[in-house]
Amino acid sequence: MDENSYQACINAIDRAHYFVLFIGSRVGGYYNRPDRVSITRMEYRKAYERQQQGRIQLISFVRKELWDIREDRDALKKFISENERVLRELGDNADSLVYYSSKFVTDAEATYDFLDEVRRAEEMAKAASGAGPFPVGNWIHTFSEFRDVVETITVQFKIKRSLKTKALVLNLREELLANVGSLVTKSDKTIIPNAAWADGLENISRAASRITAKFPAMTLNNSQRSLSFSHTRDLCSQRYSLTKR
Repeated sequence: MDENSYQACINAIDRAHYFVLFIGSRVGGYYNRPDRVSITRMEYRKAYERQQQGRIQLISFVRKELWDIREDRDALKKFISENERVLRELGDNADSLVYYSSKFVTDAEATYDFLDEVRRAEEMAKAASGAGPFPVGNWIHTFSEFRDVVETITVQFKIKRSLKTKALVLNLREELLANVGSLVTKSDKTIIPNAAWADGLENISRAASRITAKFPAMTLNNSQRSLSFSHTRDLCSQRYSLTKR
């Protein structure tokens, strides 16, 4: 809450292990309007920098309809540039024809520039002419349905279990760590129950003892439970006495 929302998005990438980029027809909010750089593009640049350092896994997706339109306009741009008569007739309007906006593409020039950056078009051209190394991390995957995204991520990230199962396991792990962290503390490699939690266990253990004393049958039917309560009570009494000293 004490930092700008855009900066928070960029800073969050420092804590991420994966960065999945989706490029669609809308640019979204601008991080730098004069240079037509969106916040998504700035997030990508941060992720790409970390990917080059081997600190994050990066995977990029573009909607297939957008990719097809870009290829059509690239072909149009090439045709215009190679046809002197058409180029003379169009003059300064050549670029506006190639990058015209539509209901599907709101800012064609900014969107296609972003695509060229992600696929490292300039670096690829230089490398192909022998003027530099081929870039890495420039794969772009097209998608039409969410199923296309799932299949690609499953292969690229070498996921053997279903994404749903993996997400559930990760969420469960985070919840368990958070709960354990609130119940115990660690000192000199020793796990010590927090005082409030130890008091709670003491009360539970006493109640269990009273119940099993009053209803002996429960002791027979739930001997393991009674043993567990007794063991936990003794253990927590020892740990709790240490925290009181």
